[in-house]
Amino acid sequence: MNRMLLFFYLLSSLHLYLAPTFAQQDTDLQELVHHVIANHANVHPLLAYSSVLVGVIKQDQSNVSSYGQLSADKAIAIDGHTLFHIGSITKSFTSSLLLAMSADSVLSIHDSISLYLPDSLARGNPYLKGITFYQLATHTSRLPLKANNIPATLISPNAPYANYQIEDLYHFLYHYQPRKNKRSCWRKALTQATFAYSHVGMSLLGHLLEQAGQQSYDELLQRYIFSKANMLFTSTTLQNVPDSLLVAPGHQFSGRVVAPLSYASLPASEALYSNAHDLMQFMQVLMQNDTSVQVLGEIIKEGYVPQYATPTPHVWVGMGWYIIKTNKKKPAIVTHSGRTGGYSNYIAFIPDKKIGVVILSNSTQIVDQLGIDILNALLIKE
Repeated sequence: MNRMLLFFYLLSSLHLYLAPTFAQQDTDLQELVHHVIANHANVHPLLAYSSVLVGVIKQDQSNVSSYGQLSADKAIAIDGHTLFHIGSITKSFTSSLLLAMSADSVLSIHDSISLYLPDSLARGNPYLKGITFYQLATHTSRLPLKANNIPATLISPNAPYANYQIEDLYHFLYHYQPRKNKRSCWRKALTQATFAYSHVGMSLLGHLLEQAGQQSYDELLQRYIFSKANMLFTSTTLQNVPDSLLVAPGHQFSGRVVAPLSYASLPASEALYSNAHDLMQFMQVLMQNDTSVQVLGEIIKEGYVPQYATPTPHVWVGMGWYIIKTNKKKPAIVTHSGRTGGYSNYIAFIPDKKIGVVILSNSTQIVDQLGIDILNALLIKE
């Protein structure tokens, strides 16, 4: 499962020395990351059985630092190529794919989703005709967090999506009605653009992109994003991972290794695996630090234009991203997190300053605050 944004401050006077393994070295950034890590007392316990990997970008400089080991019984250091399940950070790629396919005139972000659904489904539930691709990408479709028929498809409580098929999603959509607004009937609901975070909405968006593009989700990402951004190993499947590439096993809070989540269909909400190098390449494109992919950057940076306010103060939703805007004097922070299947991850960047951070961990220990603190340290160093 995942959550929106969690903001909290860690109160600690305990200073821990944690020996890092460095790659893609920049000495100043290396020391900055180590200093922040050393002051996070909650990082130390998880390093007994798992790893934390930190990738930072500051203009044309970058660094990847790793802490801990692959697992309690495997004293193997991870690096910037090690793969992690990134969970809901997948949503940022799905929305970027929508923008890229729209720019290629495959579809329009303001198309009704009914154009790509079976006619019987669109006729059976008129509410669906009022939902657009844009509303799915901005979490304003009024679709719920999860489909309520997932429990009926379970084959294991630890694998909620392993048997959930597209036909099950269609069945849910056929019968779905949004909660009635106290001041208006449901037919007017979509004109009110209320934010409601939705796994099912983003899963549906990915499926509709497959329908429009006549290719699988992975194939579309490879065609429109990965091949252009030089992202070599990001995928929803581990089937083609080279033997030389490590996959970090997920862990629960107790340290117990958990089996990877599997998806029978609908991967576009949470299914991607990636590594620090690929995610940093993605950030470089989004911040347009890499002029060789400037066209792609111009297209997908529309994803972090603020669209609607969320219930969290100072946090706006874009298309696949959250934007933190505290006041006009401080630069906006673009961010997303992902916590699922024994992993916790965080990505954030400041386009105006061209700085960014990626935190990857194969533990369910939340790492958002660590990412925020590193980003703040990068800002102070300006």
